[in-house]
Amino acid sequence: MPFWYECECGAKLDLFLDSDASCKPVCPGCKKEYHLALKPDFENLEKYYWKMDFNAVSRNIIMAQGLGDTIFVSGSGGSSIYGCISDRISKDLEFHRPITLAWQSKDRYLGMAHKIILRDLMKTFSLISEDFSSGFLKEKIEKKFNELSANLKDSKERDSREDLEYWSGLQNSAKNLLVFSRNLFATTPSFIDLLANYRSDTTIKIWENALDTQEVHEYGYMYQIRSDINYPGIFFPEIDPASFPELYTAIDNVGVN
Repeated sequence: MPFWYECECGAKLDLFLDSDASCKPVCPGCKKEYHLALKPDFENLEKYYWKMDFNAVSRNIIMAQGLGDTIFVSGSGGSSIYGCISDRISKDLEFHRPITLAWQSKDRYLGMAHKIILRDLMKTFSLISEDFSSGFLKEKIEKKFNELSANLKDSKERDSREDLEYWSGLQNSAKNLLVFSRNLFATTPSFIDLLANYRSDTTIKIWENALDTQEVHEYGYMYQIRSDINYPGIFFPEIDPASFPELYTAIDNVGVN
């Protein structure tokens, strides 16, 4: 059925209509069993409808047909899969089908958290800001790890427990820093994160400029807008936003042994 049913625990249950015009969903969370006796011609639908809602596929169909949308702005992830199914059903039923747009982009910026991480990387691995986009970041970090390994080896040979603990601690901290750095730069920022780092009018202007220079590609039933955004580096002005793609790639390519 084109609906889901809300369990008492808050989970959403998919509904499948049996031959006797009823649904018998079982909650995957709390394991509670339900019996929705809808009856032929859905005579009892009103009895259960207050805890039902359209699922992702039917929502697109009903909203488009009911409102007569001209344009529907979709996400570029899972919602685009549901949208493809909705579009096919609407086409077969001869329902209204709005133009579907999906903005697929990479947002790159250096916020407050990125600033702290970059400063720690510079301090730990003796880097300068230009190293992040020079193409040699990985080599410089490996050089630092080689130095740490050499100091560890020397400490073992001298049987110096104090030095061994010191250099081991530095090595582990450096490895953890790289893991955290890669995770941070790989994270897709949320709109709330952007609002925390930039004024709303600044973000709107950046989006408008991106749309003015966008590329539109037809992809199946939808049109994809492709326009990456490099936000101003207000928290780390030493790095030019134009070099953010190289910076993000360099951080991602740094491995941890």
